[in-house]
Amino acid sequence: RFAYMDAAARIKPERGAVRDEARKTQVIGNACAAARAAGVPEAVVADLWERLVEASIAYELAAFDRR
Repeated sequence: RFAYMDAAARIKPERGAVRDEARKTQVIGNACAAARAAGVPEAVVADLWERLVEASIAYELAAFDRR
């Protein structure tokens, strides 16, 4: 995952492109749908993915700033 985030930071033309709220919403929505289908607590899955996505964005922003 880190290699993908490093690559994304290299190819994005501007820092603002790192945060994509529409994509974030889509990813978390997909995770919630999978949680519902699996019968696991959707709120727990949503919280987990929120944290994962935000941590990934923070990492990618730092990688973008290092280039």
